[in-house]
Amino acid sequence: MSNNFDNLSPKEQATLHERMADWASLSPQQRAQARLNFNESKTLGTDAKKSHWEAYQALSPEDKKKLASQQFTGIQGAATASQIASPRKVIPLPGKSTPTERVNKSSTGIVIDKKTLLPTVVAIPEGT
Repeated sequence: MSNNFDNLSPKEQATLHERMADWASLSPQQRAQARLNFNESKTLGTDAKKSHWEAYQALSPEDKKKLASQQFTGIQGAATASQIASPRKVIPLPGKSTPTERVNKSSTGIVIDKKTLLPTVVAIPEGT
């Protein structure tokens, strides 16, 4: 944006400045929700976007206010993922077994200490 700012007309510069100020005034949760909405809108086709927009425009002002008040996100942090991570990208911790696995012999495993989040080596008793 900054590279092209000087090439914009004064009206376009004012619009860009206003939008940047609007973005800066959003809370971290609102920004995260805006990012999620943007990524979701990229998956919709042009016709779907148009029909959603027309349906929204047809709502009464009261219905629009009701809809806006229902928009709540459970996002609590400022840094949230803009896309949901694929389950294929989740890497199991070494030494942790899935609930269906059974260890039939004595071995050692790595357990993460819940207070320090550091790995600790623990002997796993036989038959567990």
